[in-house]
Amino acid sequence: MNRRTFVVALAVAPVLAAPALAQTELKLAHFLPPRHQLHTKIFRPLAADLGKLSRENLTIRIYPSGELGKGPNEQFNRAKSGIADITFGLAGYTSAQFPATLLAELPGVAATTAEATEKLWRVLDAHLKKEFAGTKVLGLWVNDTNLLLTRTKPIKTLDDVRGLKIRVPSALAGEVVKAWGGTPVAMPVDQVYQAMDTGVVDGAYIGPSALRSFRLNEVAGHLMLGTPAAFAVQFLIMNEAKWNSLKPEEKAWLEQATGLDFSKKAAIIYEEEGNGGVALFKEKKPVTEIAAAEAARFQTAADKVVAAHVAELEKKGTPAGKILAEMKGK
Repeated sequence: MNRRTFVVALAVAPVLAAPALAQTELKLAHFLPPRHQLHTKIFRPLAADLGKLSRENLTIRIYPSGELGKGPNEQFNRAKSGIADITFGLAGYTSAQFPATLLAELPGVAATTAEATEKLWRVLDAHLKKEFAGTKVLGLWVNDTNLLLTRTKPIKTLDDVRGLKIRVPSALAGEVVKAWGGTPVAMPVDQVYQAMDTGVVDGAYIGPSALRSFRLNEVAGHLMLGTPAAFAVQFLIMNEAKWNSLKPEEKAWLEQATGLDFSKKAAIIYEEEGNGGVALFKEKKPVTEIAAAEAARFQTAADKVVAAHVAELEKKGTPAGKILAEMKGK
């Protein structure tokens, strides 16, 4: 070997000898259709951001539309059991498991999606993490504020709700609808279209983003604005054992790509989509914005639910008053 060949060999040898980082792929499961804003504007960008941060050494493969198991109610258990590494779900679909988390859904807790999301993260470590035992919380946010959609009957006053079967996203939202005189019917969002189309329910208490993402504008005849601001809490969680198995640098990449800022982005996207849903509906169908006096009647009825719910949770050992105060920064 001549001197030049020897020098080149020395220069190349360390490169050839350096071990390549092993790639880790995470499975993210959700039940939403691929056209949904969370899939297109949150989950896919998350996968892209993580791949960029890690130079493709930590990646996410997304399984939409229930590909890793049907039933939105099972999303928390799918992450906890490890069927999927990461799952998206709604806390209200298994309300009994999330009494403290669901306080953020109460009417009057927050005015905007970003504000409600910040309040969730404010109390996450101290009060909410135990409700997510067995998982690592990557994202926690709320959707656009719930409004009342109805099939055939317009709602202009509180009395107009009486006797209507209204779909609700959680048991707590059901108590609010009941206080307004309606009959709550709990069901996941992906069942609402058929339920409204066939008359199983007369309406839905739901974020208006669903008018586009779940095509509810096709089956709803009327939309009412002006109910007290209330949201549905959503989560993105990871199997705890899988999280613990990650290398320190992998955990750092994932935490950089998720967390509060990531959650606020999801919340704001929902708010934008909700505004777009209302605008789409207004193009062809009637939208009612109730008078201030009627809005006050809705709020008064909701306030009674809030007070009763907080008192009930306190009896069961959940410091609801303390959590609400801390959410509000008091």
